[in-house]
Amino acid sequence: MSEAGKQFDHAGVAVGLLPGQFEDSTNLQALVRALVGEDHAIQELEDVLWVLYSQRWLWFATGAAQDGLGDILDEPRASESDALYRDQLYLKVLINVSQGEPERLIEAVQRVTGASEVHLIEKLHATVVLYAHGLVNTLFIYRVPQVAAGGVKTVVTGSESTNPFVFGKDGDASGTLYGEELDYGTGWGESGVGNESEGGDFAELFEQH
Repeated sequence: MSEAGKQFDHAGVAVGLLPGQFEDSTNLQALVRALVGEDHAIQELEDVLWVLYSQRWLWFATGAAQDGLGDILDEPRASESDALYRDQLYLKVLINVSQGEPERLIEAVQRVTGASEVHLIEKLHATVVLYAHGLVNTLFIYRVPQVAAGGVKTVVTGSESTNPFVFGKDGDASGTLYGEELDYGTGWGESGVGNESEGGDFAELFEQH
């Protein structure tokens, strides 16, 4: 969290508020600095209050502070790990505010899997397929469909690899190509990444809703 907004120089602010006729009064300025300077309780109070303020932000909250946020979100802790609980709480926020936007779905998958790359493809019949590559965690992936709009079928697949196996375009006897040109992975019919005809690592289907 940025410390923009935190006051690091109460003494300087106080001196700056003095009327113009006192701008050359070194004694008065010295008195003001003595009253509100770095060694005075005002700056110490600022530092303590800033810690209390910042620790209530989800990005920084740990332990009991996280549990308090979980109470607000009605999301009980499912893991003793603060890092995993933070992901769980972020996912609950996305579920609460989402209207099924693709960006929200991608953010949800990245948040709960730690994936380095996520691709979303919209299919016919209100279906969305999400491919997560380089994922490191799947604990809460089953809840990703809750971020999608009502009535939308959500399929989540992924692998630990960043080079998944894919099916690209295929051609019939007349030379007409069918399918989708993908900008990731390697495999049969995929010509978007070096005209490969084979390769790529198999992915795993994690959730279909």
